[in-house]
Amino acid sequence: MRPKLTDVMAAARSFVRSSNPENELFLVNFNERVTVGLPDIIRFTNRVDELEPARLRASLSGQTALYDAVIEALDRSRSGSRDRKC
Repeated sequence: MRPKLTDVMAAARSFVRSSNPENELFLVNFNERVTVGLPDIIRFTNRVDELEPARLRASLSGQTALYDAVIEALDRSRSGSRDRKC
């Protein structure tokens, strides 16, 4: 069964709001293309008010470029300045 879009968006909102305030976050939107949700001048943020508009910019049509989105997310996460936790 395919999840409803409203459920996916609500889950993303809950994840951002419940994250540790010291975490660096970014958003990768994807359908047939991969786009980064934050403006180019903001690589990472811990501010919900910057992530909410980025989440809403997602284009919700077409096929999915999931593998391309994972590659983009991995590349971006490597450029973070904070230590990673396993």
